[in-house]
Amino acid sequence: MRTVERLLAEAGCLTEISEDHLSTAIAEHAVALERLHTGCVRLYRRFLEHCLVDQAVSDEEASQLAHLRRLLRLQPDAVARVHRDVAHEVYGRAIEQVLEDQRLDPEEEQFLRRLREDLDLPEEEAEILFRGGVERARRRFIGNLEQDPFVPRPRDYVVEVTGSSQESLEHAVRTTLEQAGRAIPGIYWAEVSKIGVALDGKDVAAWHVKVAARRSDEDGPA
Repeated sequence: MRTVERLLAEAGCLTEISEDHLSTAIAEHAVALERLHTGCVRLYRRFLEHCLVDQAVSDEEASQLAHLRRLLRLQPDAVARVHRDVAHEVYGRAIEQVLEDQRLDPEEEQFLRRLREDLDLPEEEAEILFRGGVERARRRFIGNLEQDPFVPRPRDYVVEVTGSSQESLEHAVRTTLEQAGRAIPGIYWAEVSKIGVALDGKDVAAWHVKVAARRSDEDGPA
């Protein structure tokens, strides 16, 4: 892989490198390119991330990406996974940027729409990422308020309770909340802080959750 990366780095443009050039470069190692699949996928991902530093892929970059896929003999399914993962990361960072001020202006909304189209990101996946970004922005906002000494806030008592269920994630959360309710009656807020899954082969054997439950401690811990 170092030989492959050196060949690509020394080229003025990726499209100047032919498959014969690449084959000749790695021939001394007596290793078929197909055996370097994992390294080739990582290399392609790094180049794609480099192209998306400015959150856009130019026509020239798109041409180089296509040429690199042919050079590295990457299969369509592997390329699709890389593009999906990188698209999620780029779109997620863009959401964090536009929601930094807790607002979404029309220009920012248009920017996200254009970026989603450029990344070829399905609308359903983009919506899930956006909702997650909104929730993180909300938590940051609340966290900033909690750190502000001039904002009055109630004193809370928090307890973390763990639980599990072999039926479903929802059942694991529900039974764990029931345990929390018995530990501290009168809780007014709870959030799932961790989710774990025990596997039996490819099947889910049990769901494990940790729930942070909160109540006002005006009367002291239960």
